[in-house]
Amino acid sequence: MALAISYLLVSVRYTLMVLLPVNLVGNSFVVVIFLKMKAARQFSDFLLFNLAMADLLFGTVVSICNLAFHFAGTAINDFYCKITGGVVYLGCGVSVFTLAAIAMERHGAVVKPVRARVRLRDLKRHRKIVQIIWIVALVFVSPIVVFLKKIDVSENIVDCGFVQNDGMAEFGRIYDALVVLLLFFVPNCFMYCLYGRLVYKLWCDNQLHRKPRLALMNSRDKLTKVSFAITMVFTVCWAPYYLRTLLALVLGRRMLILSLVVCRIFIVVNSCANPIIYTLQCTRFRRNLKGLLDCRKKGRKISPHKKLNNRLS
Repeated sequence: MALAISYLLVSVRYTLMVLLPVNLVGNSFVVVIFLKMKAARQFSDFLLFNLAMADLLFGTVVSICNLAFHFAGTAINDFYCKITGGVVYLGCGVSVFTLAAIAMERHGAVVKPVRARVRLRDLKRHRKIVQIIWIVALVFVSPIVVFLKKIDVSENIVDCGFVQNDGMAEFGRIYDALVVLLLFFVPNCFMYCLYGRLVYKLWCDNQLHRKPRLALMNSRDKLTKVSFAITMVFTVCWAPYYLRTLLALVLGRRMLILSLVVCRIFIVVNSCANPIIYTLQCTRFRRNLKGLLDCRKKGRKISPHKKLNNRLS
């Protein structure tokens, strides 16, 4: 059994060594393409850029911490737990709030297109929403940075948690329950309700498919599909982690450390997925990416009309 666990941990370590560079490279391309779009940036551009920044921060910090654990092993300290735990929840918070904002933007663009078109021009409003997303996510992370500690489970296994005394253990359970509720269940229910209404509007409302709005609605249809795909990947990849947390709360005991390791693999997969989705489903993103990688066209600028987001698919 011990040998099997050892092999599993080694496999996870090598899996992370493959996935984390994919995260760093893919999201770096998204960031660079956004920065080259100095004109005609819209709300969805800022939101996709925000997702890429959150994933890039997650990938960078987890890569460093993975190297630190490789050399330090069980000699890691409380600072390691605070950084890894804080970044995991920060990345989740920023991502889920950004995805909720994307769902609202898509809903407004389809249901109330005139009002949405006016708001798209308000760059100050876009930046303010992005700032609020990060501030709210940081508020959720603050208890981890303050209270999370290293816990010696056995001679060869360590974990991170709030358990130092009975009072802090109870605080940890309340905090985990709030995180599961406010960072997963409530935002996901909200987003899927919006997407359910969008499905009805785009595919069941015959008035939206009358000319001359047909081409416009087809474009919004494609963008909605990409946004929904991003949300689905997020839900699937984070569900095991929150299910594990919920089971630990309900059963009243600590879950296996190995289950946490496997869950974090899914989280890393999520941080790599968005650039791949853009590449597969967004034609103009592929063109921008090709132009960025084409060394023969030095000094070439990306057209503001060839935008980062899936609006250009």
